[in-house]
Amino acid sequence: MDEAYARVAPCLLRLRFGLADPGLAVIGELVHDIDCKDGKFGRSETAGLERMIAGVVRRHTGDDSRLERGAAVLDDLYEAFRGLGLGR
Repeated sequence: MDEAYARVAPCLLRLRFGLADPGLAVIGELVHDIDCKDGKFGRSETAGLERMIAGVVRRHTGDDSRLERGAAVLDDLYEAFRGLGLGR
């Protein structure tokens, strides 16, 4: 997978599988802004998620533990956004 494709992967996955969930859309926006560093979506939560990811990377040295912890963080974040108004 090339770098350009990886940068839009969250959006493409949502479209490809018909995932219209607003919570997933927010997470996709956050991931986009962290990855591309372009501030396209300008969500206030971006900096906090970026710090959380940095903490996961610092605390967990192996790929498996990083994936496990990162997935848990994203699951919790999704739960926070699921069903809310999702305002900026």
